[in-house]
Amino acid sequence: CKHHPTMLSPNHSSIKYSQIASINEYLSRNNIKPLYANLVYHLTLYQPNDPVEFLIQHLKVLREGGMDALLSSAEGLPTLKRPKVIFLIDSIFSKQSLLGRQLALKYKFYYMQLDALIEKEIYSDSDLGKELDDVRRENKWLNDRKLEKSHKMQLLSKELQLNEDHEDFIVDGFPGTLGEALWFEQDICEPRFVIFVNERREQHPDVSDDDWKQCQSHIMYLKEYYAGRNKWVEIDGERDGRSIDEVMRDIDEVLV
Repeated sequence: CKHHPTMLSPNHSSIKYSQIASINEYLSRNNIKPLYANLVYHLTLYQPNDPVEFLIQHLKVLREGGMDALLSSAEGLPTLKRPKVIFLIDSIFSKQSLLGRQLALKYKFYYMQLDALIEKEIYSDSDLGKELDDVRRENKWLNDRKLEKSHKMQLLSKELQLNEDHEDFIVDGFPGTLGEALWFEQDICEPRFVIFVNERREQHPDVSDDDWKQCQSHIMYLKEYYAGRNKWVEIDGERDGRSIDEVMRDIDEVLV
């Protein structure tokens, strides 16, 4: 029996930047995106009690109909409204709440921050909120760094849908990894920009050297990916006497 590596295999647990081009080519060559859109659409349309069995049966139907049937059915799916999103991150992926809120107010963006969304969802008493509350009880506390990637996507997607009357959004402190960024692009949309507020090591004395190095590694991959697509905007943060107003003026030059 031939062994096929699974997504949980240790040698296949992360996506490297060098693999992105071949991954995108694979997705395009095999029509994965219309297949994914078809499956998600029918899941949300019928909302089956057993989604796994439903998907198995639906895939059988698609297999019998062939790829032409898939593509023709995908063309008939409703077009989802694609929001315009800006990511705002800094050197340790903390929340630039004051800067983010000022940007949102000035440019009429809808402001989103995962920690606030976690609390909002828990107090809503939804099924997802109960799951998050259970995680919080197990860990004594919960913020977005302790959150599973799938939970992050659910929170962000739900908030975007609830506020679909807005066209522009700013997501503060996200993404924390290239994997999260790629997942967001696949499930929701590509960002207009990624605004990176560059800060010095000495501005974060409470952050351990290991955590700092890990953050810089994630930033390196994000910068390489988004700079190559002309979406990376790097701004000096509040350092060397710079005020938040000066930081805002630098961002203005990009957004105006």
